[in-house]
Amino acid sequence: MPRVSETKEEGKNQDEMGELNVLIVDDQKMNTKLLKRTCMNLGVSEENIVCCYDGDEAVEIYEQRNMKEMFDIMFMDHEMPRMTGSEATRELRGKGFEGRIVGVTGNAGTALEENFLSSGADEIIVKPLSKEAIEAVLNALIFLKMKD
Repeated sequence: MPRVSETKEEGKNQDEMGELNVLIVDDQKMNTKLLKRTCMNLGVSEENIVCCYDGDEAVEIYEQRNMKEMFDIMFMDHEMPRMTGSEATRELRGKGFEGRIVGVTGNAGTALEENFLSSGADEIIVKPLSKEAIEAVLNALIFLKMKD
């Protein structure tokens, strides 16, 4: 049986998780659905999750939203048809996006990862994505937000 303090801490994380604004960018709809479902299972509110299917669409969405509706985190696939994740990340950073960008790739340990990081991604997670990896990323974000 969990101690009361553990239960309160989990509840606090659930509350924080529910308030996160997430953008998921992946040209494979199955990957987008899986990531969205995992975020929701971890406590992110469905209405706070936006999905799109290309880097240029992510840039458009960012430009159309006002500061009140800013994303806390973006999960950005790398290989997409019109604009890669690295290109979109570079453009988003150039337009002032300061939230976390998590690069998502199936090519671990390659120059592609270095390219993604040098374009402004905060970290890389490798497909296939696990619930534990996504949870670790979201919990780290909550921790950073609590420190601010």
